[in-house]
Formats: sequence, C-alpha cells, structure tokens
Amino acid sequence: MAYYYASITQIDFEIGRMIKVLKDKGLYDNTIIIYTSDHGEHLGYHHQILKGGHLYESIMKVPLIIKYPQSQYAGTESNQLVSNIDLAPTILNAAGLKNPETMSGHNLTDNSFHREYIFAHNRLGAQTMARSKQYKLIQNRNGKSLFFDLKADSLEFHNLYDDPAYQHEIETHRQAITNWQGTDSLYGENYLDEHAPIINQPNATKFNDGHRDKIIEYFRLKMTEISR
Repeated sequence: MAYYYASITQIDFEIGRMIKVLKDKGLYDNTIIIYTSDHGEHLGYHHQILKGGHLYESIMKVPLIIKYPQSQYAGTESNQLVSNIDLAPTILNAAGLKNPETMSGHNLTDNSFHREYIFAHNRLGAQTMARSKQYKLIQNRNGKSLFFDLKADSLEFHNLYDDPAYQHEIETHRQAITNWQGTDSLYGENYLDEHAPIINQPNATKFNDGHRDKIIEYFRLKMTEISR
C-alpha cells in the first residue's frame, strides 16, 4: 500500500509540474486537460492484491476528470455510465469537429445521451462484464459466473447468479454482452489475424518485418546507457 500511494503521490506531483508550465506560458485557460488512467489494483479488495481475478469494481472504476478551456463546466458531475470510448467524441466536440457516424462513444457534454450498459473483457477474454446502473454480470468462461445487485450490495459480496429472482436480469445482461460482441466470441478462443490488410502508410508496421527486433535492441541499448 505504501508503494501504491507513493506512486499516486508521484503522479500528482508530475501533473502539477505540467499544469504549472501551462500556466507560466499562458496556455492553461485555453487548454483541455483530461485526467484518466488504466485500472489500478485491488489493494486488498476481496483479499486480492494485484489486478487479476474477477472484474470487480475495484479495477473497473477509473478516474476521469476533464478541465475544459476557460473552465467551462467547472464543478459539473455526471452520474451516467461513462466509458473511455467517450473521450474521442468529447475531444472532437471541444475542438468544434463532428463525430464520425461509426464512432460508438458519446460526447460527455451532451446531457441527452444515455447508456444502458458498459462492457469489459479481462486480459485473456475468459471473463466478460456487462454493468448497468444497478446490476453487474461477470460472465466467466472457465468457472462460475457472478451477478451482483450493486444498489443493495455495493461491495459485491453476494453472488446472485443462481438466485431464481434475478434470472431475468441475468439473461438481459447476458444478451447485452452477445449484442455487444457477437455470439462467436462469447465463449470461443480469442482470434487475431496477423496477416490482415494493413493501411499503406510509412508508419504502419507489418507483421514480423523486423521492427520488433529493432525495438528490443533500442531498449537494450538505452537500459545499458542508464546502468552505466
């Protein structure tokens, strides 16, 4: 825990340095700042220390703070189900640009949007989560699935997956997962087509074209320089 909080303190300090530079250069008021992150660690939640295991709230909820230019929307809070896929539409809107129709996220300043579910996979795709405002389904491919009523059980202590009273809600969340990712990938193995077509641009690397060896060698040299 001491290391964890020390890391947070370091991040806060470095962000403070960045904000000071913006203010010193007169850029702060005209800058949009988005503070978010990857998930953290369980830190003892459900007796788990790191970041594996079930997709509990302890690693599903991440910070998201946005400072708009001229401090617009200052003090505004949202109780919507928000996902990081909303960041791109939000940035485009702040820049005065339109979102592509194929973009699935929402502009977070649009109060009219409503999301019924948010979703997540774990690293190997063995678990898929569908979370609504009140409920959460953790569909487990290799073991027992979990279902929680977050309104009554915010700490996710009581698994209701086999409770007859919740079967309708469980099926609704399960169907939401299927609608989101399709039936083929729900319980199947992950698939990556490493020979899929690639955009013809100089910065687009092709599969196994030697760039991985170059990256490894680059970092090896840099680490050698640091250790001297």
